[in-house]
Amino acid sequence: MKKLGKIILIPLIVLVGLLFLELAARRLNPPPDNFYIWPPNLERTFTPDQEILPGTSPRAWFRTNAFGLRSYNPSPTDDYRILVLGGSAAECLYLNQRETWPRLIIENLHRARPGLLTWVGNGGRSGQTSRDHIFHLKYLPLRALDIDTIVILIGANDLQLRLQRGDSYDPNYLKQPGAELAQIDRAFLSVPYPFITPPLPFYKKSGLWRMARRVARRFLGERPQDPRGVVIALWRANRRDSPVRLDTLPEMEIGLREYLTNLKAITDLASKKGIRLVFVTQPALWKKDMSPAEKDLLWGGGVGYFKNRTDQPYYTPNALATGLEFYNKILIAACRQWGIECIDLAADFPRTAEFFYDDLHFTLKGSERVAEKISAYLAARPPYNRPSPR
Repeated sequence: MKKLGKIILIPLIVLVGLLFLELAARRLNPPPDNFYIWPPNLERTFTPDQEILPGTSPRAWFRTNAFGLRSYNPSPTDDYRILVLGGSAAECLYLNQRETWPRLIIENLHRARPGLLTWVGNGGRSGQTSRDHIFHLKYLPLRALDIDTIVILIGANDLQLRLQRGDSYDPNYLKQPGAELAQIDRAFLSVPYPFITPPLPFYKKSGLWRMARRVARRFLGERPQDPRGVVIALWRANRRDSPVRLDTLPEMEIGLREYLTNLKAITDLASKKGIRLVFVTQPALWKKDMSPAEKDLLWGGGVGYFKNRTDQPYYTPNALATGLEFYNKILIAACRQWGIECIDLAADFPRTAEFFYDDLHFTLKGSERVAEKISAYLAARPPYNRPSPR
């Protein structure tokens, strides 16, 4: 009888111990309770190869705050808060945190209005399109962040999505069954468990699993994505070696129609939440007459799985410049019609290698130019153009 009691007691003690550890792990490392574009409190360091990525930071520190945004944490003393959204041109992966254009906006606005403390959170991430921004407006904790203004640099990724998908492009994709969950999975790198696709097995929802992963990352380290930019050299080679160049765009109406629909959805969500919205047209290196050196910097504008294959067609710089102009013009016209603010950054932005290290991404000098243009626009309007209280 005593042996039976011990047989029962030992598993019971182990079970109670595991339950205690699970509760402690959940307290120390709770499950995701919100939507995050980047995982919160992520820290990485990049060392871009200056031959591959000329004009970038020799050492680029990347840090997200508690809200999964590339910035420091907002402060209770902030007077005005701005959220930046966009793709990799907003992300500025290979620029040091303090040299990204969203961060430079803070410094510029503080110089323009020293008494008004401004915070800017950068939610840019590679590949994000207007489809993703709809869900950013829906699900980001904008109230908790107390966001006053959202600035969105937009257009080029929507164009490239249309061109890459070719005949398989579906302008009604977001209306398809399961599309919303799939897009949420693209728009955020961390979401509450009910929104994860496919659903996690039960053990991966445990606090002990999360704690084990956290400890492993801390002691084993986590390799940053392509810390030197080597993959960009491979993508450039794919474009250079491709046998097919396309100078005529496909039928663009379906892409532009979806783009306009998505812009309206973003605008309506911002209005419903009482947040000021400022769209920004997107500049690029693409132009009709490019020098051989400028062409060597390009890797985008491919069809299909062009990043992984060497035999895919690519659109010419002239076709890409024309396509991006379509998207920028649609954005400007929509903003005028709906009474939404729009900064036409692309209008007079220099299209040279001094400002771009590839198709769309800004060098340090390009980042400064973007920050100057957006800061000047914001500084000329409330609340920055109001006289300081005496």
